[in-house]
Amino acid sequence: MRKNLGNQHILVISADEGLVRDLRSRLEGAGFTVLFSSSLERSFLEMGSVVPFLMVVEVEATPDKLWQAKKFLGWFRRRSPVFLLSKDGSEGLEKDCDRCFPKTDYQEALMSSIQKWAGRNGGLH
Repeated sequence: MRKNLGNQHILVISADEGLVRDLRSRLEGAGFTVLFSSSLERSFLEMGSVVPFLMVVEVEATPDKLWQAKKFLGWFRRRSPVFLLSKDGSEGLEKDCDRCFPKTDYQEALMSSIQKWAGRNGGLH
């Protein structure tokens, strides 16, 4: 049986340690519990019984082949909203996620979108 952790947990998938530190600081400061994985494939195996409120995926953590990235993102998106961080804001995956953000300037837009999404889903518990 899958455990739904409500709107407290956000899964961040990135191999970029600087990005992970920044997101952890911002998200935990906003009251979220942050879970991490270094790749989309690894998080698929690690997720198991956890259903995060939302996922933030850095495009560099996706498989090299576009069809594989689409497959993984589709699986995750059936469980939780997916926000994608990429060089140009899409990388050809804009239809496979709920929101896309350019990695170079994501901070305010991403945090605002996460707060709005949390508000639509009953706020923080």
